[in-house]
Amino acid sequence: MKNNRPTYQQVQYLIEFEKIGTVVGFQTKIADTFGIRQPNVNRFFRQCVEVGILTDKYKFTESGRAWLEKYKSHMRKLERYLKSAGVPDEMMDSAVASMVDNMDESVIDILVQDSGQSQLPKKRRDEIGESLRGSLQECDGNRIHFSIYKIDRSKSGRLLELSMAERGFEEDALLIGGDDSQYIQLTIREMRAVARVSGEEMTGHLKSLKYENDGRLIGVGIEDGKIRLPLSAFRLHVYSGGEIKGMLPITVTCTVGRTYMPESTALLVCWL
Repeated sequence: MKNNRPTYQQVQYLIEFEKIGTVVGFQTKIADTFGIRQPNVNRFFRQCVEVGILTDKYKFTESGRAWLEKYKSHMRKLERYLKSAGVPDEMMDSAVASMVDNMDESVIDILVQDSGQSQLPKKRRDEIGESLRGSLQECDGNRIHFSIYKIDRSKSGRLLELSMAERGFEEDALLIGGDDSQYIQLTIREMRAVARVSGEEMTGHLKSLKYENDGRLIGVGIEDGKIRLPLSAFRLHVYSGGEIKGMLPITVTCTVGRTYMPESTALLVCWL
């Protein structure tokens, strides 16, 4: 368990432990169930005691049980999220595992919270989606508004302010349509920032961008200062008032002055 965050398989250990309870040799039973070495299971359960998920007698603490219930709820909602995105059943477990293992927990919070919002009936959403795709086939450079939000990890992933990554793009995006696929096109521009200590004005630019699709992070090439993101990767929400909003978790890196800014997670939101 790295940084007090379990992998998907480690969550499965706890779910299995919840079923069988503190019986003699429970570590051996769990190791046999998942086909792994018992020392790995022993080490994980010692970590659970150290971080307060379990007591020293291997009983769930109140906070530990709430923590496990949150993960179980997230995984159920992730399954619904991925199923609505068209992920086949035979790939579901691996897709959920990939998202739990590789995505920031705060981004998962946002995805599952948003997936539970009240929307139009599926038939009506599909009709609007087909109409939208049909109109996009004829579009060529329609301007759309977008924002990139920073994830506030201290407040369960709430979107409170714009990410610095937004400074690296021109204000409007373009909706590019074709016969087979559609894209959101972003244009890169020079970033500006002021050094906290010296007050020196610095400039920089985006170095890389990846987006999440079906539980995988996919890198995007930069061509002629432009980035194209497939519309099919966006989570589209059609609301009762007719608003259509696309959401896409992204990770970006950039350089400002002589400083290389590490990879950070954000949420790209487009209004179509």
